[in-house]
Amino acid sequence: MSSDSALSDGELEHLRGLLDKARAQSWPLRIVGGNSKAEWWYTSATQEFSLRDYHGIRSYEPSELVITARAGTPLMELENLLAAHGQCLAAEPPVLSPASTVGGAVAAGLSGPARPWRGALRDHVLGVKLLSAKGEVLRFGGEVMKNVAGYDVSRLCTGAWGRLGPLVEVSLRVAPVPARSVTALWQVDEAEAVRRMAELRRVPLPLSACLHLEGQLRVRLSGAPAAVDAALDALRPERQEEGEAWWAGWRNYQHAFFVKPAQIWRVSVPPATPPLDGFGDCALDWGGALRWYRADENGEALAKAAATHGGFGRPWRQAGFSARAAGATGLLEQRVMASFDPGNLFNPGPD
Repeated sequence: MSSDSALSDGELEHLRGLLDKARAQSWPLRIVGGNSKAEWWYTSATQEFSLRDYHGIRSYEPSELVITARAGTPLMELENLLAAHGQCLAAEPPVLSPASTVGGAVAAGLSGPARPWRGALRDHVLGVKLLSAKGEVLRFGGEVMKNVAGYDVSRLCTGAWGRLGPLVEVSLRVAPVPARSVTALWQVDEAEAVRRMAELRRVPLPLSACLHLEGQLRVRLSGAPAAVDAALDALRPERQEEGEAWWAGWRNYQHAFFVKPAQIWRVSVPPATPPLDGFGDCALDWGGALRWYRADENGEALAKAAATHGGFGRPWRQAGFSARAAGATGLLEQRVMASFDPGNLFNPGPD
């Protein structure tokens, strides 16, 4: 951790002025970037602390597979730059709107369908710079693949929803775009999909996504053309689709499953968990480890059913989705947040 000049003197003075006023008036602050995830985190704060004007790529070395951007940089802008160099964000964080920012993506910590095979977004965060409640710019991590100096606070900030302080700059590891991407498809029921997904986990294939939806099992294969062709020969799909178009819609929650009005629940369970029947339409993602349910009336019963299998469920895009954990984990969260934000100034969430 150290002070750093991620912000100009004028920018830092402006933000410090906002913080001083908030502390003096006891106003908790709602951290805002592109504001595309306003429904995802409940906070009692009404005063905005906006970072949308703090944007731009600070450094990018394609040969080093590292990019550093200010937090207000549009995520689409960053991904377009990477694509021009044949690279991408391997964890596939969702782009909810053109206004979605890099800082918002890291603060939310959400990963796409490739997460079990390419790692979560937090696995690709190399370093962050955040603003303390006193207006100090603090640096954690760096811009190298291996950094063992101090605690790995940069990953702790990933998914913290700004509770440790607003991010002002982020360094991310990037990856080459796979040379070929093909989706293999079969018509199977949910129970058969769970069984086949379990089999696929035991076979060395270039998997990058595995999902069952509306009676269809979709298995994405990504990598060298020869490896993809060999996998297709071994799997013998009923049919196949080239490219990423379908997965882009799923990754960004633009598929009809998410768009149609419904109470959607996000359930995490061990991937081999059998189908949880009776809870509405279901999509098995992440090879069965992440399950989405359109459960309008029986969400609480669904959460209890998931718990019997060692999992948990929460409403998606509802107040309380990121509620504080219970037990010892919750106490540890409180202690960490109190050390970073003793005045509970940033994005105070559910009690």
